[in-house]
Amino acid sequence: MYRKFTHIPKLLKGLSIFALLQFFVFAAFAQQITIAGKVTSEKNEALPGVSVQLKNATGILRSVTTNQNGEFTIVGDGNSTITFSYVGFTAQTIHVNNRSTVKCHTDRIFKFIR
Repeated sequence: MYRKFTHIPKLLKGLSIFALLQFFVFAAFAQQITIAGKVTSEKNEALPGVSVQLKNATGILRSVTTNQNGEFTIVGDGNSTITFSYVGFTAQTIHVNNRSTVKCHTDRIFKFIR
């Protein structure tokens, strides 16, 4: 009279494998890229010691400072944002948008130069 539900464990196993595969697919889309750039003043002089923070929706991922030539390199998600901050300047946040090169020129306010 009663039929055993023998197909349910197989179904659950199949669903768990599917969910695991979906995780790997989404992880592949969140590829890490190397983002390099330079920060300069309004006089086109390099700004050393500028704080460069890479952020995503969950918070700060990495933080570096520019070298003596105003250059920085940071590795992160291409969908993140970068925030530049420096004493005497207003902080500026830009979207990475999967770019690998970022230039920042200041006029007392950080501006993005494409």
